[in-house]
Amino acid sequence: MNTSLRALLLAFLGFPLFALAQAPQRFSYQAIIRDGGGVVQPNEPVTLGLAIHQSTASGPTVYEEAHAVTTNGFGLANVSVGGGTVISGSMTGIDWSTGPFFMEVKVDGTSMGTTQLLSVPYALYAEESGTPGPAGPAGPAGPAGPTGATGATGPQGPIGPAGPAGADGSANAWGLSGTAATSGNFLGTTNTQPLQFKVNNVLAGYLSGGSSTSFGNQAMQITGVNDVTAIGYNSLHSSSGLRNTAVGSQAMAANTLGQESVAVGAYALQLGTSGSANTAVGAYALNPTTASSNTAVGWWAANVTTSGAYNTCLGAQSLLDNTSGAGNTAVGYRALENNITGGDNVAVGNQAGPAGANVFNAINIGLGANLNASDRARIGNTAMLQIGGYEPWSDLSDIRFKRDIAPQEHGLDFIMKLEPITYRVDVHKLNAFTYGAADTLYNDPRSQEAIAAKEKRIYSGFSAQQVEAAAQSVGYDFNGVYAPANEQEHYALAYSTFVVPLVKAVQEQQAIIEELLKRIAELEK
Repeated sequence: MNTSLRALLLAFLGFPLFALAQAPQRFSYQAIIRDGGGVVQPNEPVTLGLAIHQSTASGPTVYEEAHAVTTNGFGLANVSVGGGTVISGSMTGIDWSTGPFFMEVKVDGTSMGTTQLLSVPYALYAEESGTPGPAGPAGPAGPAGPTGATGATGPQGPIGPAGPAGADGSANAWGLSGTAATSGNFLGTTNTQPLQFKVNNVLAGYLSGGSSTSFGNQAMQITGVNDVTAIGYNSLHSSSGLRNTAVGSQAMAANTLGQESVAVGAYALQLGTSGSANTAVGAYALNPTTASSNTAVGWWAANVTTSGAYNTCLGAQSLLDNTSGAGNTAVGYRALENNITGGDNVAVGNQAGPAGANVFNAINIGLGANLNASDRARIGNTAMLQIGGYEPWSDLSDIRFKRDIAPQEHGLDFIMKLEPITYRVDVHKLNAFTYGAADTLYNDPRSQEAIAAKEKRIYSGFSAQQVEAAAQSVGYDFNGVYAPANEQEHYALAYSTFVVPLVKAVQEQQAIIEELLKRIAELEK
């Protein structure tokens, strides 16, 4: 125990030692051990040090000893001065006639103060004072002794006449089994004193005259904090932060300094200590966080986030494994579930989000939409049969933001090496590659029907690997091929980028045609 938090209530127990034929060289001492808040410390081991100073409270130490004791169930420690482990001096060597003497008390080595010894120890001197002198004159009579015990009850006397009827006590009482209240009745105070409820002598409800309210066993044990509401067992138990609202068993139970947060649900923000401006709605939502400015709505949402901030998630177990990732947005059951340290990701959809733990700036929209590389976007999933809209997709093409501008060099040389193909997509194989052998996202009949329809469809296009090889063979750094960033990614093509080399090829071809037409015209002359 930290001794700086101890306070002592001292009491000396004196006995008429001079009346004994041989008085012991010790006297009794008791102390009640309390912490800095005044709470009694029962069954607590302490080292009690006692030192006797001569003449003044800071005078020379003529005797010092120590006692290793354990307080009883009421926080009381009992020792005999003179019966401890001697540190210096001798109890029998003290000449009590040369007083006054003072006793200093130490707890675990920390001084608790010094008090002057009065009559008890001087009885030790009286034992050695020699032959008593003649009896003095009789003193004045002492005060009357205490009243003796009450005697036995006598026989009952005759019953007297009935007195006047007293006032109805129930008019101002609230019955233990309920009360038939009338207009104007209320349960509460008539002044500014807060109304408190207790269970087992522990605060279980607090209605202040200001802006603090709590209801629930051990809820909001620190009272007097402004704009705080705590409803539920142990909610906001030890918090001194302002403007917090906790509703639910253990909601914000460990919060100490965090403020302006809202927790609704059992164990919501339970272990957070100092994070502020957080919102957690749902059992176990944002449970162990010290970060700030997070919003988590859903069962176990962002449950293990510790230092990540500015995250927003909506859905059971969304952002479930996130610890330090920041700036993420997840909407949907288990959305962004696997993210741990990645940040600034967006996932919308059932189990949408990268399977990777450290991906940044990725957008995933749709059931199981799954990107495992940073700075990319994925809309839809492998069961999609069409993605589109009512206007063409537009790309940035503003000359003001382009540099290193040069004419397109590759046209026919690149186009002539391409191998157009038709093919079907093996969706089952793609799903096993994307989601692993344990894929369960598309096992429902409707999804299986969509996958079957997609696997029957014949597509026209290219192989990304063949396009990549064709571009490399002519020295063309073609940006339409997206090679995998890791082993969990697959090849992809941006078909719109083929427009530029196709235009160049048409221009080159037109130049050839015009040259041939010119030659034909010359030959026909």
